[in-house]
Amino acid sequence: AAAHNLPVVPHISDMMQVHQHIVAAFPNAPMLEYIPWLLELFEEPVRVEGGSIVTPTLPGASTTMRADSFARWRVA
Repeated sequence: AAAHNLPVVPHISDMMQVHQHIVAAFPNAPMLEYIPWLLELFEEPVRVEGGSIVTPTLPGASTTMRADSFARWRVA
């Protein structure tokens, strides 16, 4: 898309944690689907300030889940 100057708005579903890096890195991805009810699951959730994503500070893909998330949402 970038090679052809086409805009991209990723449909994130539960992958918002990963796709925030795409939106932060590519100017042709001007928006990100924001799903606030997933934020509590991750150690470093997506942060939005003033309508913009704040790039994560920890190394990795920001997909490390909080240990208590597994206990709380586990399905037997």
